Formats: sequence, C-alpha cells, structure tokens
Amino acid sequence: DNGIAKMKLNTWEQGVLEEEFARPDFVCWLRNPDRKLWSLCLPYEMESQTKGFYPDFIIVRSDPISGYAIDILEPHGDDYKDNLAKAKSLAKYVKDEPRIRRVQMIRKLHGKFVRLDFSDSKVRAKVEQVITSDDFDKIFQNYGFTETK
Repeated sequence: DNGIAKMKLNTWEQGVLEEEFARPDFVCWLRNPDRKLWSLCLPYEMESQTKGFYPDFIIVRSDPISGYAIDILEPHGDDYKDNLAKAKSLAKYVKDEPRIRRVQMIRKLHGKFVRLDFSDSKVRAKVEQVITSDDFDKIFQNYGFTETK
C-alpha cells in the first residue's frame, strides 16, 4: 500500500507520485501539509511581501553512499502568478541546503509531467537571473525533462 488512496490528492499529484513509486530507489513519501509546526516552509518574495511556501512532497530514496536521499517535489501549474517567486525560493533553498538532492518544480505539459530540477547549478543560475514569468517559462522549455517516455 503506497498510501495514495488515503490522501486527498488531485489526479496531477497522484500521477507525479506514481512516477516516483516506479523509481527503483524509492523508499517512501510525505505530504508536506500547510501551516503545521513541523512542515517544511520556505520563504518567497512576492509583491514586496515575504510569504510562506509549503512544497507538496518530500520523497525519500535509497542512496548507496549516504543510505538515504531526500527530495522536494512541487507540482505547480504554469498559470499561477507565484511561479517565478516560488522557483527562486526553491533555487535558493537547494543552494543553501546541499543535503537535499532533487528539488523540482513539476508542470503538466502535453499530458506529461515536465520537471525542472533546481539542484542543477545551470538551472539555478538561470532562475536567479530571470525577471519575468515568460522568461521562466523559457527556462522550463529549455531545461525541463520527463521521467518517463
């Protein structure tokens, strides 16, 4: 039992998790709930205000060197106005916290889940420099990838 049936997930979130379950190194997952004392909350800047951002999923994978690897996954539609601000937050977090392996924002494009991994220094550098949502969309187009064929 992978726990999906017991959680309130939309079909998009469920699809992302199913891709994770298919990975040979998958161990377990946690839904990161909003506004709990123990939840992972990242700050982001938007409209001159600092707000709290709760990435959706924390994934644990097996790792031959350290035993376990921790990932943060954020399925997030491209129609939200906070896309760029949250992307910058994820890029800063992974840069400041090297123990976290994959930090990804995930969009559904053309029926597939396209991932942008902020643990890639090239992606981080581009995201740190970008100013508009349109430019961020171009980063997704150029650096985004799918897990499955």
